[in-house]
Amino acid sequence: MKKIINFILGAVVALNLSVSVANAAA
Repeated sequence: MKKIINFILGAVVALNLSVSVANAAA
């Protein structure tokens, strides 16, 4: 259960990171 939560949190953080990078590059 905890692994799933950690995975989701990690995915959200990675998504936010790539979005900010895309915004900075744009």
